[in-house]
Amino acid sequence: MSIHHLETRTLVMLSGSEAEPLLQRLITTDLDDVSVGTAGYGALLTPQGKIIMDFIVTRKADGFLFDLATEAADEFVKKMTLYRMRSDVTIEKPDAAVGLTFSEQPDAVADPRSELLGARVVGGKGAFAFNDAMQAEYDARRVRAVVAEAGRDFEPGDVFPPRHQYGLPARARFRQGLLCGAGGCLAYEASRHRPASPHHYYGCEPVA
Repeated sequence: MSIHHLETRTLVMLSGSEAEPLLQRLITTDLDDVSVGTAGYGALLTPQGKIIMDFIVTRKADGFLFDLATEAADEFVKKMTLYRMRSDVTIEKPDAAVGLTFSEQPDAVADPRSELLGARVVGGKGAFAFNDAMQAEYDARRVRAVVAEAGRDFEPGDVFPPRHQYGLPARARFRQGLLCGAGGCLAYEASRHRPASPHHYYGCEPVA
């Protein structure tokens, strides 16, 4: 199967001796669980705990590669630049493309959210072509896997993240709601008053 170009995704690289300590303080991903060549999933939150943006982060030999929505990339760079202060952290946007594959590919990194979502591949500009069938397949799989994405299924800054998806601590608070996007709807429920209680997403039929 071919590699599909994810046109709405952009890469940001953070490197330097203090990149990991900085990120461990700022994002929901526990980078101790992400080894070289593998990826974790996480988010950057508001002080109130709502999702600003979400991303897939891959540990590389020389730093951390973030795969995130293109519309969030500049804001992510701006925030990381602000937070790093005088730390030894380099922030750059590689001139590269993000590809999606559902088959074995060299250097492909499995999507950490669900095995249904295939793997990500990084290539040079123009290395991958957009494939309508694969995009439709990805959207359908994402709904089946009950995986929400900021900017597609909910507006950044509007909702609290589900603990099972972002690895948040038990003290986090959630609310009830319905997340709807072009690929379908993801309903979730939780208790404000019992933060340790279970909460779940439910896949719904795609909306027109």
